[in-house]
Amino acid sequence: MSKSVRRRAALGLVSLVMACTASLMGSGTAAAQHNYSGMLYQGESLDRGEYIETRYGNWNDQRVYRLIMQWDGNLVLYKTYQGNQTVCWASHTWGSDAVHAVYQTDGNFVLYTAGGTVPWASNTVGKGGQTVDINSFGGLYVGYTRISSNCG
Repeated sequence: MSKSVRRRAALGLVSLVMACTASLMGSGTAAAQHNYSGMLYQGESLDRGEYIETRYGNWNDQRVYRLIMQWDGNLVLYKTYQGNQTVCWASHTWGSDAVHAVYQTDGNFVLYTAGGTVPWASNTVGKGGQTVDINSFGGLYVGYTRISSNCG
C-alpha cells in the first residue's frame, strides 16, 4: 500500500471516529447542559423545550419538579409524583412568542421573545443569590427570592 493511500485511509478512520464520538456526546447545546441539572446560574438560559429539574425521594417514591420553557411561550413548573403531573406555577405567557428564559447577571430572570420584548420578568434585580432553582417542596427561587409557593 502506498504512503498516500495509507494517509488517506488513516484520515478517513480519524474522521469516522470523530463523527461517532460527536454523535455519542450529543450536540453540546444548552439542552444537554440543563436537562439534567437542577439549577441555572447567572448568565445561563433556557430555550424552548429546555428545562431544569430536581428529584427528591427514593426510586419508588420520587417527586420530580421540572421548570420548562415551553414551545407556546409559557414558563411552567411541573410536579410529577406517582405518575400524576401537576402544574405548580406558570408565567402565564402562552401565545407571547417567548423563546428564552434568561437568568441575567443582574439577578433578574426574564422571558424574551425573538424580537427582544419582555412578556415576563421576576423583578429580582440586585436581590442576591446566584441560581434559579427548585427546593425539595417544589418552591421556585430566583436567587434568594421565592417566586412560587411550595408544591408539596
